Amino acid sequence: MQILIWPSPAEFYDQSKDRSSWRAWKICRESNWNNPFVVIEEWDEHFRWERGFTTPSFPESNWFYRVESSDWGWTKPILADVVRVYNTLASDLIAMCGDDIGRNWGITLALSNTLTLSRINNDDQEKAAIELFEGLWQYAKEQKIVLLEWETAFHYNCLTSPNPQASLPLDWSWTAHWINHKDMRITWEKLKAWDLLVVFEQEWFWCNWISKVRQAFELRYWPNWYKDAPREEILEALSPSKIYSLALADANGWYSDLEKQVEMHAIWHLSWWSFESKFFEPFLKGKWLSATLDDLFPITDITKKCASWLVEWGVKFWPEEMLKTWPGWQRMIVAVPNQVNADKLIKICAKNNFKAKIWWIVTETKKWWNDEIIIIHPDLDEIYK
Repeated sequence: MQILIWPSPAEFYDQSKDRSSWRAWKICRESNWNNPFVVIEEWDEHFRWERGFTTPSFPESNWFYRVESSDWGWTKPILADVVRVYNTLASDLIAMCGDDIGRNWGITLALSNTLTLSRINNDDQEKAAIELFEGLWQYAKEQKIVLLEWETAFHYNCLTSPNPQASLPLDWSWTAHWINHKDMRITWEKLKAWDLLVVFEQEWFWCNWISKVRQAFELRYWPNWYKDAPREEILEALSPSKIYSLALADANGWYSDLEKQVEMHAIWHLSWWSFESKFFEPFLKGKWLSATLDDLFPITDITKKCASWLVEWGVKFWPEEMLKTWPGWQRMIVAVPNQVNADKLIKICAKNNFKAKIWWIVTETKKWWNDEIIIIHPDLDEIYK
């Protein structure tokens, strides 16, 4: 019996799968020098061979230690597939992991990721996948992150989309490799009354609760929102996340011989429901502290529209629900002890291409049972007339 192993029959083998894998591998290799602290170890040049890395500047010891953090995202790609724009999706990937790492004084060194696709069996799908790879390469270069590994998996019948014309249904998971220092972590213990709160601007939606954004589009442009919604509105909802990782690494002193550039008492990475669960409950309330937040960044037009559509169609999406679900026009809060540190931090943020400003002052409370955090925003009056 003779069995033909190579080349495989066309119905069983699609070369585009390996072409996209080769491109992903090449992008990983091109990122080898993105971070000055990472030394890549490669044992073979074939794209399916494993890669490793060392950090000679930070030897593992009682002080430095390696950590891995994982996350995933699949809801925002549904919007990307409607307008066939994929190169900004990686901003969410890096923001979700990297910003959580930065708030703990860590620095993201490398990224391993798995892209699960339903298929790649034509030129348009291959072009979309490569656009996604190229976007990741660009964001990783900007944030000084090495792309360590890339795995592409194909689950033909397991990925679906509400859009029947979807070109590239996908699920994207990743693991960030980072390093920390045991004695220099930001632990919130120094948080006190009269600290200044500096807020980082986000502007648009990021990964969390994009399902609520889709619901708003579905109600406004029912039943075929993916065909009838204006392209410019979907593009605005798809706008890339701001990434704070490199700014936090600068402020924490990773690129200044471990000399902190900004004294920070606490960092909160806001995601859904986090004003209450991350910002207020565990830290302010427990320390008999409070805050009135009345100088937030403006709410973007697409956020106003989505909230208005939900309310118009009878969804119980009142101001407090919107703030819990989409805190996105400011996605990180940093407590600093004084104006000097606030000014330094705002300057670092501007260097990294996003805005920051002093938000409010942490205050003491005289209440026996402190259960208030007050948010005042003029744009809410426009949405909830």
